[in-house]
Amino acid sequence: MLNQKLKASLSVGFVGCCFAIGFGASLLTKFEAQRLQKNEIVKTATASLESREKRISATKKQNAAKSITIKAVGDVIPGTNYPHYRLPADRNQLIPKPVRAYLSEADVLFGNFETTLTKHRYSAKDVSRGQVFAFRSPPEYAKLFSDVGFDVFNIANNHARDFGMVGFNDTMKNLENAGIETLGHKNQILFLEKNNNKIAMIGFAP
Repeated sequence: MLNQKLKASLSVGFVGCCFAIGFGASLLTKFEAQRLQKNEIVKTATASLESREKRISATKKQNAAKSITIKAVGDVIPGTNYPHYRLPADRNQLIPKPVRAYLSEADVLFGNFETTLTKHRYSAKDVSRGQVFAFRSPPEYAKLFSDVGFDVFNIANNHARDFGMVGFNDTMKNLENAGIETLGHKNQILFLEKNNNKIAMIGFAP
């Protein structure tokens, strides 16, 4: 009888111990799951915050990139060799270094190009009349203006065809080869993009 009671007591104790261990393990598993879940929430929240901060930073950079500087100069006539030679000994003297430094700060540099870049011999104008001028500059001057940083030259003016269509086409070709856009052609709208900004330009003359 005593032996049976001892066995029953041991059996109950064993079951109770197993239950305690099982219950404890169950609690640990539950707490571990909660901890993991909290970690995942924290990770997700952190990733979301970092993503948001990156988007804000990218937006700020994009907005900052929308700031542009446009500079423009008036009539550009770098001397003429027609009908008499009136060019500087050194073409670099035309635009001194301090002026170049100032112009180089522009995102878009524009000028009104009141001459031709051609070797065509015949002018469309009668320069023998008083106050009638035909300007012809050497084609290699195109590189001078490219080096300075000019982006666009307007050619809608009273000197663009000083040497007829031959001189006009030569001028367009030489400027294009130097990487300078020309503005002022009939029905033309020139589109540029600088610092994520789209710019439309027109040029016209009477």
